Amino acid sequence: MREPTTVVALKGLEKVGFITRKKTSEDRRKTFIFLTPHAKKLELVLAPMNADIHEIATRGMSDEEVEQLQTLMRRVIGNLADETRNLSVLSDVKA
Repeated sequence: MREPTTVVALKGLEKVGFITRKKTSEDRRKTFIFLTPHAKKLELVLAPMNADIHEIATRGMSDEEVEQLQTLMRRVIGNLADETRNLSVLSDVKA
């Protein structure tokens, strides 16, 4: 993820209570991200599902093809995130 996309994602995760942020006392520029207890419980349920879905979606692909697909999908997500930041807010659109 690009830095602005990461910041937006982290803010959203923090808002819904999935992560907490903690600054370090040694270096105030560093922030550590931690899963909340609720998110840790979800991780136990969702991680195996994610592995199953990944296996199904990439069936028949080589490791290199999977890596290429992931690289391309990251680019698509980044492009869409960039474009989203440039869009008007829906409340500003007149129908």
